[in-house]
Amino acid sequence: LLKEAKKNKISNPTISLKKAKEALNLANELNDIQTELELMVLIGSNLNRLTLFREAVKMGEDLIIKANAHNRPEFEATGRTIIAVAYAEVGNYDQSSKLYFENLTYYENINDKESMGFTLGNIGADFLSQKNYDKAFTYIKQSLDIALKINNLILATDQYNNMAIVYQFGYNDLES
Repeated sequence: LLKEAKKNKISNPTISLKKAKEALNLANELNDIQTELELMVLIGSNLNRLTLFREAVKMGEDLIIKANAHNRPEFEATGRTIIAVAYAEVGNYDQSSKLYFENLTYYENINDKESMGFTLGNIGADFLSQKNYDKAFTYIKQSLDIALKINNLILATDQYNNMAIVYQFGYNDLES
């Protein structure tokens, strides 16, 4: 069920959500904490993809509680990300940025460059959505620098795209 849920997370989040919920019930019965946490992440992400933001926030909160109970701070951070994405999607950038900055501090403390890069990119995207192009550019550039340093091409292409939006709409500089 987990394999099927992961396979469909992008192409068919509805099926992925259904399979992940079924798998979560089994993982709960087996008391398989690692799998439960992974499935909660998948469910929260799918809920965001399906624009079920209240449910995504609830799943993120539940994930934080379970991760905290089992001393799994990396899953607490992921729970905050799920919630932050939901808040950003409904325009509550104060709440989303608060959560992203909490995560950024956590990732800096454990020196997780990739997660720092993605988090900085998310902060930049929030500023981009608010049309605060100078701040957006600052965070997007920091994210891009990390992406290039660690050779993460997915992160880099996302940031090049965001940077192009800043140049086009924020600076009216089509050549750049």
